[in-house]
Amino acid sequence: MAVLSATEQWKIHTFYRPSEELTLKQFRNHLHIIQRDHPQLRHVSGKLYRRIEHAVAQHTQRQTKQQASAEGRKQNKVPARRGGPVVVYGVVRPKPDLNKLLKALVEMAREEQDEDNKSRS
Repeated sequence: MAVLSATEQWKIHTFYRPSEELTLKQFRNHLHIIQRDHPQLRHVSGKLYRRIEHAVAQHTQRQTKQQASAEGRKQNKVPARRGGPVVVYGVVRPKPDLNKLLKALVEMAREEQDEDNKSRS
């Protein structure tokens, strides 16, 4: 999903509802409603889904090539390179992960408390 923009990811979630466990009957009912209310979304979502499939296929192909070339040479354990560029991709989640949100809030509270304690010292 990260190969798509946030707006495009929302379209996938709206049409396919991949983050939900729907029965076939529920999914068919959803498709009936979404096609009635947003007829263009079926076409757009199909194109976006094909982009995801293409990205997955390219990634798999790269992985296969890397594994094949690694098998042909001696394996040396090299520490991970540091200081290089870091690439971050956003992935849309229709429902927030409450456990992660709670952990983030607790950590923020701890950091604020630590800063308060340091400033009082």
